[in-house]
This record gives sequence, C-alpha cells and structure tokens, in this order.
Amino acid sequence: MSAESKTTTPRSCDVLIAGGGFVGLALSLALAKLMGPDFRIVLVDVERLDPASLGQSDARASALSAGTAHLLQALGVWPALEAKAQAFISIEITDSPLDADLRPHLVGFDAELQPGEPGAFMVENTDLRRALAEAVLAQPAIEIIAPDS
Repeated sequence: MSAESKTTTPRSCDVLIAGGGFVGLALSLALAKLMGPDFRIVLVDVERLDPASLGQSDARASALSAGTAHLLQALGVWPALEAKAQAFISIEITDSPLDADLRPHLVGFDAELQPGEPGAFMVENTDLRRALAEAVLAQPAIEIIAPDS
C-alpha cells in the first residue's frame, strides 16, 4: 500500500513535538505539567519509546549543569538519576597527556555554586533517556506517535 493511499483518522492537538530526544522528552513533560490534563501534546519520533530498550548500545554521557538538574527535579525526573549522577566539584583543563610527569593545568575552577552544591553532573545518556521516557509514558496528556506504539 502506498503512503498516499493510506487513510488515517484526523487528530488534533495543542502542540506537536518532533523528536523524542532529551529536549523533546523534557519539553513534553514540562508542557504537560504546566498546562494541565486538557492540553493535548503529541510527541513524534522515529523510535519506539520503550524504557527497557532505550540506549542499550549508547556508551556516551552528558554533562548537566546545576540548572538542568533543577529542571529535571521540577519535572520529577531527577530522583531517578541522582544516585547515578557524578557531581563535578572541580574542573582542571590541561593539554598534557595523562601519563606526563608534569601536567600543568591551563584553566581550573571550583564547580560549587554554594557550599555542597555541585555546579554540574555527569550522567550516562542511557540513564537520562530512560528516566525521561518513563516520566513521559506516565503522563496521560502526552500521546506518542512512533513505530509500534
């Protein structure tokens, strides 16, 4: 069957979000929480939003600012990430090899905003995407359009 001959039921929504990456997932959650249950959100992605299989082959990690951690806290996602997040308490930048006898740093700074409050966190992408996906799937105001959904 060609794409032109496929019939679909017209749908309406208040906002359509294209892309189920970190930003699309966080935006859909924020809108659902801010706008209430009558605000219809549609999230469209090319991948099925399945927390069990999301990012299994993704070995990357992301640095999240304290502001991002606060946003994730407001969205109810940070508790699922907090235990796995590695806080930055200081950062030193150098251009020396790791095995150099002398490694002078070019730039360094403490990464605490207030005593005991890290300025950033390192989080594995798999954990972040899974936590966001689980929160999105729990929101009845968000409709997901993806293969096999």
